[in-house]
Amino acid sequence: LEEYRAATISEAVTGRIDVRTGQPYPAYKPSGIQWLGDIPAHWEVRRLKTLCSKSGLYGANVAASQYAESGVRFIRTTDITDEGELRPEGVLIQENLVGEYLLSKDDLLISRSGTVGRSFLHDPQLHGKCAYAGYLVRFVFRDGPVSKWVYLFTKTVAFSRFLKTVAISSTIDNVNAEKYGNCPIPYAPGEERVAITEYLDRVISKIDIALANTRREIELLEEYRTRLISDVVTGQVDVREAAALIEAKQEANQ
Repeated sequence: LEEYRAATISEAVTGRIDVRTGQPYPAYKPSGIQWLGDIPAHWEVRRLKTLCSKSGLYGANVAASQYAESGVRFIRTTDITDEGELRPEGVLIQENLVGEYLLSKDDLLISRSGTVGRSFLHDPQLHGKCAYAGYLVRFVFRDGPVSKWVYLFTKTVAFSRFLKTVAISSTIDNVNAEKYGNCPIPYAPGEERVAITEYLDRVISKIDIALANTRREIELLEEYRTRLISDVVTGQVDVREAAALIEAKQEANQ
């Protein structure tokens, strides 16, 4: 399901499939970017920073000792899942400490160190009032729907290839704001771009429901496995009769 989710996003946002027909586009052209390959003939390639009103803003450096029992959610890289969701648990901080780092609707965050490329799109109705930490980079877009397009691109195989070409490996990987700002983005015309994002919203929501259900089943099976082993090795369950039956079957097979 995770692989299907990633492939679905990649095929749509990089133009491998026209979601309106379910088929490849009639004509393609070279993007000029090796890791991106060909794009539909009527698409463009735009640098991320050219789509923004503010580009590459680093977050606040706040010590853990300043975390509070009330205030605004303080988003760190570890608070963001691979799917771009916020984990339920998190930390709070007083708003007066992070006023200039408060997020607005459709602001995009991308992690720049450690787990590079992890992204999050802010929606105040879903996430409430939030600020962001120093290992995240913020991009503010001129047009709200464009932010969703770029966010979806960060979930593609192409974006993973981009990260590999620019990451500086030392003890940890690092991709700075300038490199993110220069990231080439495949860019569909307006109405088509909206149609693709709306299509992905519908499809991905169904996949995410299936993922959540499957993960819950896995958790329950792991709990059952652990409990079963514990009950047997602590003598809570008498398995002598079952063991005798297994031994008898083995002897019969021999």
